Amino acid sequence: MMTITDRNRFERNPGSCLGGGFGHRPAYKHPGEFLGRLWALFGPPGHVGDGGFDYAVRDRVSGLAFNAYSGASGPAYGVNPADRAAIAPVLDAFDRLLDLTTPADCAVEYESEECGPYRVGSLGGRAFEGPLPADLVRLIRTIDEAQHHAPSDNPWTTMGDLGRLDSVWRLTPPGQRVAIEARACATAAALLEATMEAAARLADRPATTPFRESFAEAGLDELRTLADSPLLDSSDLGRRSRLRQFAALEARFRS
Repeated sequence: MMTITDRNRFERNPGSCLGGGFGHRPAYKHPGEFLGRLWALFGPPGHVGDGGFDYAVRDRVSGLAFNAYSGASGPAYGVNPADRAAIAPVLDAFDRLLDLTTPADCAVEYESEECGPYRVGSLGGRAFEGPLPADLVRLIRTIDEAQHHAPSDNPWTTMGDLGRLDSVWRLTPPGQRVAIEARACATAAALLEATMEAAARLADRPATTPFRESFAEAGLDELRTLADSPLLDSSDLGRRSRLRQFAALEARFRS
């Protein structure tokens, strides 16, 4: 049975945006927080520009349509004037759905009459409005580049990616990097796993069963230490050391 908090109650309206404001304001006043929840439900907005963004939404229960948008005066709902008497309960139900929705990592950019290029969005559950700090942008790009590299049979390649991520992480102020710590650790864990798998092949040892989730629980400093030189030493002694370190890592992360 469909309830007022059911995600399936609301869908994107294939019709045009209605425009115009309404006395009912969303529960979320920050445009980035509003956008993050809308994006998690419906993906990118149907329109970006004129100082904000716009989603056209339809309620399957009542058949009524409305806009969820943000403009110069902040987040608002736009409705057809003929529906104003009936729409308030629908918008209340939509607000409750937003309360149950985890914000997506997202951003839109548009021209602001007062500030020029302007960014609004959500990152790591934190809403932002205006330009992102340059250090944080650099860290995000480093993570994205590491995530999109093709898998390599060369452990030095993934080790290099992990080293770059670690270096940029250390240069990013803690107050900025905390918003994407989980994403950075997950990327570092995947790089460490790829390094180990490639190193295992070099050591003529079957690749270990993946244990990325356990790696992801560790901090970046610990992940960098785990991936240090014994995994990459190509000498006979290094190969034997690598086998011992594999065994130690497996025992540690499977305990």
